[in-house]
Formats: sequence, structure tokens, C-alpha cells
Amino acid sequence: MSQLKLMVPLLRYMAWSRHTQAIVAWCQSWPRHPADFASVDKALSDSGKIEHMFGSVVTLRNDEVASYNVGSHYYVGELPVWQLVWYHFSNHPIVVACFAAILMVIVTIVLWRVLRQVSAKRLEKTEEEEE
Repeated sequence: MSQLKLMVPLLRYMAWSRHTQAIVAWCQSWPRHPADFASVDKALSDSGKIEHMFGSVVTLRNDEVASYNVGSHYYVGELPVWQLVWYHFSNHPIVVACFAAILMVIVTIVLWRVLRQVSAKRLEKTEEEEE
């Protein structure tokens, strides 16, 4: 029964925390005392500590947070093309903004030329009808 009571806060952390990798790794060694949840709760509610949580392993000791990258990274599965492009450019927002600006200029020029041709045809038709 005590494990069920401890599971509810854990699910809340997994649902609302954007750092679920640390929580999942921590969940594998089930807490023996509610004070274990208190230290995790304190670390997740402190924005200064959250910024230092990354990598494969995060250790919490008193008021210190240590993060480590253990082993090599690997990826499983496939992404659709648009998400794959978005994933690779997610660390380069300035490049994405430049591409968006260039694309906007190109679309504007194409639309301007198409609308100019449509208006020229319309004016030719009205001039022919007047004669």
C-alpha cells in the first residue's frame, strides 16, 4: 500500500516534468523513504538546479546536482521528413529565421508577378470590350 502512495507523486512528476529521463532512471531504484521524494521534489522545483540536469545520469546529493553522460547515444525509430528537418535545425534558430525570411521574399515576388499578369489580362479584356 505504501508503494501505491509513493507511485502517485512519481506519475505526477513524469507527467509534468520536462526532465523525465532523470525521473525514469531514478524510478528503477525504488525509494525506501518518503524523504527520497522530498529531495527530488526540491530539486525539480528549483529552476537553478533544473538547468544543470542533463545527460544520462543525474545525481542529487544534499543541495548539489551532478549530471553525467554515460555511454554513447543511439536513436531508435524514424521521423517524418518535416520533423527530421525541424530536429536538425532546432539548435540553430537564426538559420531557420533566415530561411523563413528568404522563403517569404521568394513567395512575395512570385505572387506579385502572378497577380500582375492577372491584372494585365483583365485590363486587356476591358480595353477590348471598350473598343
